[in-house]
Amino acid sequence: MLSDQVEVQSPYCCLVGGMVGAAYSFSQEPAQLRSRFRKEYLSQLVQKAKATCQELKVGDIVLIELENKKRVMWPMGKIEKIYSSRDGASRVVQVRTSSGCLTRPIQKLYPLEVSTSEILYSPGQLKTGPDMDDCLYQLRNNV
Repeated sequence: MLSDQVEVQSPYCCLVGGMVGAAYSFSQEPAQLRSRFRKEYLSQLVQKAKATCQELKVGDIVLIELENKKRVMWPMGKIEKIYSSRDGASRVVQVRTSSGCLTRPIQKLYPLEVSTSEILYSPGQLKTGPDMDDCLYQLRNNV
């Protein structure tokens, strides 16, 4: 009975607890980080943005609300221009995303806690321009 069931072992079986297991663990970390970011940070961000009336400024990184998509799929962008009305209030902004520029009302934007002036590319250099686009693309697409 037992001799009918032959179990073939390969060198791979010995590595599961070693380097192969470590490589699997490292490959799971970005997915776990992205999952926690979506569940914890984005929900708190939207609640916080609605509770506080934060003044947006040029260079702020924001999530752009899309009514037909879930919050985790909202695009990120950088505020390029703020339009003021006759009474001096800002109600509409121009936002640059990876797919182009959009004009959106401030009520549909949720600022992240970091602006482009706070993102460091390397010690002493600010990450702006095309480098910032690459950063946003990598964050959205896990590249």
